[in-house]
Amino acid sequence: MAKSNRVYTKKQRPEAAGTMVGVRLQPDDLELLDLWIAAQDEHMTRPEAMRRVLRMVALRTRSLNP
Repeated sequence: MAKSNRVYTKKQRPEAAGTMVGVRLQPDDLELLDLWIAAQDEHMTRPEAMRRVLRMVALRTRSLNP
């Protein structure tokens, strides 16, 4: 039987679309983040919560400094 010429490639995840930022939080700060997440109407991950808090702070800062 002839050898197959087909090349098999592994499926890979799509490349990430942003810049990775690694952050270590102290226990007190992590607890505050978890409390903020729990107070929200929808469930979200810690990374998503940090993105939302960052956006809120950035928007507030922009409105204070036009």
